[in-house]
Amino acid sequence: MITELIKTQKLRNFQLLAMLKKQLKTIITLVTLSLVFSCTNNTIKKSNNIISINYPESNLFKIKDGNWIIIDDIKVTHKNNIEKVNNFSIPSYSFTSLKVEGKTLTEKANTIDMGMHLYNVLKHSNKYIFHNKAEILINGKITFSRKDKKKYSLSIKKITQ
Repeated sequence: MITELIKTQKLRNFQLLAMLKKQLKTIITLVTLSLVFSCTNNTIKKSNNIISINYPESNLFKIKDGNWIIIDDIKVTHKNNIEKVNNFSIPSYSFTSLKVEGKTLTEKANTIDMGMHLYNVLKHSNKYIFHNKAEILINGKITFSRKDKKKYSLSIKKITQ
C-alpha cells in the first residue's frame, strides 16, 4: 500500500516536472521573440517544437517595407503597398491601401492586423497546427507547431528604428 502511494507520488512529480519543462520552453521562446522584434539589423535563428509570435504594439512602428520573417522555408516580407501584398507578404506598419487621382490613403496596422495576416500566410501552407485561434483575434498572438512534429527553424530580420 505504501509502495503504491510512493509510486503514485513519484508519477505525479514526474508529470508536474514535464509540464513545467514544456511551459519553460514556451516562455523562453516568447522572451526570445520579444527581444528579436526590438533589436538591431541582424538575423536570429531559433528551433523548437512550439512557437508563439506576437507583434508588440510598442514596436509596430519600426516594421518597414522589406523586413521579413522566415519560418521553415516560408519567407514572409512586409510591404508598404497593400497592392503588392501577396500570399507571402503582409503589410508593414504604415502602408498604402489606396491610390486614386494622385491621392494616397495611408493606413497603420495594429497587432491584430499583423497577426491575422501572418496567420493567413502560414495557414495556406497547410504545414502547421494552430493553438488557441481566439488569441489571434484578441491580441494578434499566433501559437503553432508543425503537423509533422519536427522542429521548426526561425529567422527574423531584426527591426530597427
